[in-house]
Amino acid sequence: MTNFFSLIRFCYPDSLRQAEEREALLTITIDDLRAFIEIERLGSFVAAADSLGLTSPALTRRIKKIEDTVGDQILERNATPIRMTVVGKALYHRAQPLLGDFERLTQFAATLLDDRAIEVAFASIMSVSARLVPQAISIYQDKFPGAQFKVLDCNGLEVQDKVHHEIVEFGLSTRPLNAQDFHFDLLASEKIAFVCRDDHPLSNQTVVQWPALLDHSVMILGGASSTTAHIARELGKAKIPLLKGIEVQQLSTLIGFVEHGVSACVLPMLATGLFRSERIRIIPLLGPEVTRDVGILTKPGRRLSKPARHFRDWLSATFSELSVRDNTLLCYD
Repeated sequence: MTNFFSLIRFCYPDSLRQAEEREALLTITIDDLRAFIEIERLGSFVAAADSLGLTSPALTRRIKKIEDTVGDQILERNATPIRMTVVGKALYHRAQPLLGDFERLTQFAATLLDDRAIEVAFASIMSVSARLVPQAISIYQDKFPGAQFKVLDCNGLEVQDKVHHEIVEFGLSTRPLNAQDFHFDLLASEKIAFVCRDDHPLSNQTVVQWPALLDHSVMILGGASSTTAHIARELGKAKIPLLKGIEVQQLSTLIGFVEHGVSACVLPMLATGLFRSERIRIIPLLGPEVTRDVGILTKPGRRLSKPARHFRDWLSATFSELSVRDNTLLCYD
């Protein structure tokens, strides 16, 4: 049984001090209050006992417990129908909303059993959130209609920050450099491609070598782009200078520049699917071949909620299928 004052602490925190002072004396339970309110509703001990599935003596004991606690009668038993005393009315006005709060709390707790009340919050790099996350959530909600989500789309370093500070339960991002600070479950490896408009000098090439880009303006994502930092590291290993071109902060801005023919760019294959112009050409880049790993990022030691664990596991099992549905080539041949 739920202790009466434990419930008061939950529903009425301002009454905590007074409740603690009398806790040792009061033994009223939610079931006792429910019995009292049911008698008032039906006007009869017999009807209330039948409604609650109790024997008459058991119901009487519950009412007597309340009366022993308050030190006075709460019901006029000789009246027909049974009426509340002045003390009973004072208690009733407090007990009825309290019981209502408890019933709502019980209903809310029941929703936790089937995960309907918990929102899954996760962060995602923009190329994944724009291409695959909408499809993933749509399919998942068809299978599990009660699922709720909050998606924070941002760059790779911001995803790491939100996972580290537990703003979200997990992230969809590239493999972090500081591997000891995160747990990374690989979903896919995708290659970096050269993207230009059909009037670019390299647009007719079937393959482009990285050194050939040094003679052209090639846009990059600046700021906290984990992909740009990864490309710079891989080119550095091959002794290839960093590409020169216009630097922007947002992927949508870069796409606009390239579609208008201002510049070419290099992007992961997932991001290339965000272009809408039919004039865009996507060309493999080699010498060296640069790939990036995309996966699920979690904070070591943090226990995810059951809905988050379920969605994470489902996403891990179906990610490759999602990329096929979306006609995304994570790796070109």
